[in-house]
Amino acid sequence: MPAAEVADAVCEVVNIAAGHMKARLAEGQAGIALGLPLFLHGAVRPVDKMNVDVFDVVFGDVPFVLVLLHRRG
Repeated sequence: MPAAEVADAVCEVVNIAAGHMKARLAEGQAGIALGLPLFLHGAVRPVDKMNVDVFDVVFGDVPFVLVLLHRRG
């Protein structure tokens, strides 16, 4: 399978996972906003006004790392 197709499939799974995560987070907090999820390969370097939270997650049998970038304050 070409790399572009694999990346597209992974992005779709990330979209599904993000939708579920947003629904669970919104249960206790009104007005939560979630941007479009991204599938990245390589280092992420946030700007000074950003926080980074990293979580090890298992989706079904597949382990992955969830990186949340959000504004400070």
